[in-house]
Amino acid sequence: MTSLAQRRSGRLLAVILACLVLAPTISLAARKSKKMPSVARIDALVQDHFSQLKGYRKGDLISRDDVSTLMTQLEKKGWRGATKLPLLEEMLPANHLLVREMRTTKGKAFMRKTSSYRLIFDRLDRIGAMTGGQRLIHDLARLPDGHRYAKWKVHQGAPSMEEFLPKGRSGKSPQVKNLRRPTGRIYTEAQFVEALHQARSAAKKK
Repeated sequence: MTSLAQRRSGRLLAVILACLVLAPTISLAARKSKKMPSVARIDALVQDHFSQLKGYRKGDLISRDDVSTLMTQLEKKGWRGATKLPLLEEMLPANHLLVREMRTTKGKAFMRKTSSYRLIFDRLDRIGAMTGGQRLIHDLARLPDGHRYAKWKVHQGAPSMEEFLPKGRSGKSPQVKNLRRPTGRIYTEAQFVEALHQARSAAKKK
C-alpha cells in the first residue's frame, strides 16, 4: 500500500510540475492569440465613444481625459499598451486653460464658429502661451464678432486676434513664434483617429 501511495503521489507531483512548467507558455500563447483590433473595429469604437460623450460635437476641442476610457477599452480588445501610447502626451489635459475656456458656454459658441478655421486650435494654443494670451482668448469668446478676428485671413484693415495681445514698450503687439505652423498636438477627433491609425500601423510592424 505504501508503494502504491508513493507511486500515485509521484505521478501527482509530476503533473503539478508539468503544469507549472507549461503555465508561462500557455499564458503567452493566450496573450498572443488575442489579436489587435482591426482599423474598422477601432473606428467603430471611436465613433461610438464620441457619440456618447456628453456635450460633444464633431470638430470640438478634445482632451486627453476624454479618451481615457476608450483607450482602456482598446486595451481590453487586444491592443496591448493602448493606455500608454505616446500620442496621449500630445493631447491637452482637461485642466488646460484652453480646454477649460472652450468648455464654457461662451467659449463653446466661439469654438463652434471657428472650428473650421485653419489651424485654429494650434494658433489659440500658441497665443494662450503668450503674456496676456489667456485673457485675450477669454475676451474674444465673449465678443459678439470675436470669431471674425480668429480667421486665417481677416478682412483688409481689420485686426487679427494676435494683434490684441498686450503691446510691448515699442507700442507694437508681440510676434507669436510659429503662429501659422502646427504645434504637433492632437486637438480634434479627426486628428486623434489619424494618430491611432499611425500608432496601430507602427505596432503591427513590431
